[in-house]
Amino acid sequence: MQEQINISKQEYERLTHLAATAADLKKHFIPTINFAASCLTAEGVAAWNDFEFALKAVTNHAD
Repeated sequence: MQEQINISKQEYERLTHLAATAADLKKHFIPTINFAASCLTAEGVAAWNDFEFALKAVTNHAD
């Protein structure tokens, strides 16, 4: 039997948004590291920024 955890809809939405921004950041950040580029593209910086906001939304709320 799997354990079931109940969370609020808002917390679920924050967590799914965090997962989506992490996936987007991965598309921009990992190839940059692998190719030893010195900086991220503008899209990479935007993805990083979106991830930071999503992470703060998750860590600053306790529903």
